[in-house]
Amino acid sequence: MKSALLITITLILAAQLVLAQTTQQPRSAKQSKSSSDSDEDTITIDAALVNTHISVRDKSGHSVSGLTKDDFTVLDEGKEQPIVLFSEESNQPLRMAIVVDRSRSVQKVLSLAKTAARNFFSSVLRPNTDRACVVAFDSGVYLKQDFTDDPNELGNALSGITAKGGTSVFDAIYKVSRDKLSGTDQARRMILLITDGDDTTSRGSIEQALEMALKNNVTVFALRLPDENSLNVRDLRGKPVLDRLTQATGGRQFHFDGDESQLARFFDALQVEMRSQYSIGYRFQSPSSARSFHRITIRMKEPNLKAFTRSGYYSE
Repeated sequence: MKSALLITITLILAAQLVLAQTTQQPRSAKQSKSSSDSDEDTITIDAALVNTHISVRDKSGHSVSGLTKDDFTVLDEGKEQPIVLFSEESNQPLRMAIVVDRSRSVQKVLSLAKTAARNFFSSVLRPNTDRACVVAFDSGVYLKQDFTDDPNELGNALSGITAKGGTSVFDAIYKVSRDKLSGTDQARRMILLITDGDDTTSRGSIEQALEMALKNNVTVFALRLPDENSLNVRDLRGKPVLDRLTQATGGRQFHFDGDESQLARFFDALQVEMRSQYSIGYRFQSPSSARSFHRITIRMKEPNLKAFTRSGYYSE
């Protein structure tokens, strides 16, 4: 009798335990779902630090130094941003790629450009601080000399470039920005593009080239060479292309018409601009889920001055 009573009590307790577990499970699931729903509805705000390099020129196109952060107004997507970092970057390390068009259309003037570029290397590269590489392109893109601070090695690489093939300007900008100028260090990244700008064989588009350059904060400067076989209409086709590449990245283009003294002036102006840039940093708050292109606008308080910087950046 006692045994039967003990068995009955045991069965009742077991049933209550099972019932308790059964009723708790839905509550736990409900709580978990509520927590998940809360996570989905929560928007995390990231205050990303945005750095950009700026060149300032007067109405005559001369570089302007000696400015302070109070001379600048920064807008991100049209919204003014407080400047949290500011410096005049005269001594920042330089990473430069000399990207040379080796197509037959520019071969006659290329020898003059090589000589001027060799002199430029000697005057601008600081040992153990600045580095440059040489890339040639026709219908393909070729590394002729990897990064070095030795002007002789760079000059020899330039001298070894011979005429061949078509013109893949966009592919060259894309590949150099991706493969040689990516990184997170604070060096200024620049491409010096020597070409007539008349792209004929690129697989990629100018939009893809610009996106890669902007993602890696690469500034493009261009020395536009005349096409020896062109009429004026054909020659002008290179100008808007190079305008777009240089303006979107904060650089500029120079036109070489065959006067050797022009090259010296170009490289002198480039050297001054490289040593007269400003670095500005600000924190832009945006939802972490946003992955988009942000347009940067820099305004000068002085109306006779104009700022040049990259057109924007891609949030990550």
